[in-house]
Amino acid sequence: MHYNYTILTILLCLTARTVAAPQNLTESDINGNAQAHLDLDAPAQDMTAREHKWKIRCMRRTCNHRDTECEWFFYIDTGHHDRHPTECHFFVSGHSASRTDTQGHRCGHFTVSSGWSGQFGHGQGFTVLSVVDHVNNLIAWPGYTDKQLEACETVYPDLEFPVSCLPGT
Repeated sequence: MHYNYTILTILLCLTARTVAAPQNLTESDINGNAQAHLDLDAPAQDMTAREHKWKIRCMRRTCNHRDTECEWFFYIDTGHHDRHPTECHFFVSGHSASRTDTQGHRCGHFTVSSGWSGQFGHGQGFTVLSVVDHVNNLIAWPGYTDKQLEACETVYPDLEFPVSCLPGT
């Protein structure tokens, strides 16, 4: 009996490997383009920036009672000792302004955009900002939960976020 069980297990493993095998390399995507071949030995470009983290200081989002307008206020601190943190202050209007995606807010030499997601269900929403430094070709994606922002108070403690090089730089 044990022998039969072992053979059955081996057959199931082989079948699973066959089913999970890569697709035929000649297949195409929905646009008719050839699918990329997965090369596990191909080198990957490290997108980590030499400036490993930026701090977002004094983050606060304040929304009116109808949630039709929100005010964002924070500082971007890159950690350069010869540079003061950059103040960022902008308004977002719209139905459910606390969940409205935005783009192109200028904060010094940074450009800030935001996107909200509720993909994890009720009460689990979050906002991710993209903070782009076009002068040095760097980007960070600070993220905050709705719970951190909904009290209209400054998020404490200040949070640090990793910095990456913009693609193509």
